Amino acid sequence: MLLARAALVGSVVALAGCPAHDLPACHVVPADGGAVGGGSNAVEAVLVAAGDDGVLVEIHDGSPVPLVRAPQGGHIMLVGAKLKGSSDCMLDATGALRDPASGRVIGLDERALLLSTGADGWSQPSDPPLSSMPNVAVCPSSAATRSVDGNPYMLEVTLRDGATTVATLTATVTPTCAAGDGYCHTECTPGP
Repeated sequence: MLLARAALVGSVVALAGCPAHDLPACHVVPADGGAVGGGSNAVEAVLVAAGDDGVLVEIHDGSPVPLVRAPQGGHIMLVGAKLKGSSDCMLDATGALRDPASGRVIGLDERALLLSTGADGWSQPSDPPLSSMPNVAVCPSSAATRSVDGNPYMLEVTLRDGATTVATLTATVTPTCAAGDGYCHTECTPGP
């Protein structure tokens, strides 16, 4: 009976639309074992985010990151990274938003980061961003002690190829509701 139940659950998951990924793992681990940016063989990587329009933008310290209305409700940040010198491939990516004062995690997501190589030699998240990069759910959040919208938080994205960490990228960012999205402003304010 337990095996039949497990088979049924597996069938439900398959029917739920979980994408099948045929891309190989990315093999971009620095030859010297160093971190991103360290040493002559370091992996070159940059944080990216996408808004409602799906357009990718680079993220650096001080950058605003759009809060996107999630299909399942709430607001998320679509975050990931692009890598130089990789190929069409897949990494495991974890995105986290932390309160810089307490270090407390406000939102977290882990999923496959699907990368496609452009003419410029950079591999970046494939289209559509909603299914090809972490969806960090940040609003509403019971962990937030202040408004998420318009305040600085620490964004962390960790990329792994199997058990090997390829890169950990961080930046202080400002999650930002879209102009005119009053629901976002309300949802991203902590409750009493």
